[in-house]
Amino acid sequence: MNKSVTSKEELLKAAKDIAYNEGIDKINIRNVAKRCNVSIGAIYNYFPTKADLVLSVVEDFWNYTWIQKDSYAKDDEKFTVFFERYFKTLLKRLFQFENDWLAKISMLSVQEKEKGRQLEAKCFEHIKHHLFDGIEKDRFIHNDLWNDDFTKDDFVDFVFLNMMSMLRYGKKECKFFLAILEKILYY
Repeated sequence: MNKSVTSKEELLKAAKDIAYNEGIDKINIRNVAKRCNVSIGAIYNYFPTKADLVLSVVEDFWNYTWIQKDSYAKDDEKFTVFFERYFKTLLKRLFQFENDWLAKISMLSVQEKEKGRQLEAKCFEHIKHHLFDGIEKDRFIHNDLWNDDFTKDDFVDFVFLNMMSMLRYGKKECKFFLAILEKILYY
């Protein structure tokens, strides 16, 4: 007999198990319900559509990235040291995501892809927050570097856009960009 209620976390855990062990394309309401021994209706209480369930798994994948110690700047760490480590962390996670799930997620409908874009925007805000935090913790940057025309926010946007460009073009290292950052921040 099926359990009548379960938690959203338990359902998400089952969906993640399916995604990691069988592939993200194997996630569906029926498979998750069977794995949790609940009715299909119980799944719909938390995830109105399959896309909501799939995107929750994707969101959890990226949230895991944000809680990793490599995603945070250390106190008194040079921004360039943090950036190189962070870039490599994102590169590794992006590689996992692309290899395991990206092609299968591209099959989502236009409306579902819009939800995916909203999730992407949320992820980008996390990245920018970590970059800003890295600048704030870097005591080696001269305070007189920042002014109304050269703000920390604008600098974070500059770093973010260049980082995303390098990741999209499949750059495996960021040494040239690090040299640029060194010249901007520390000379």
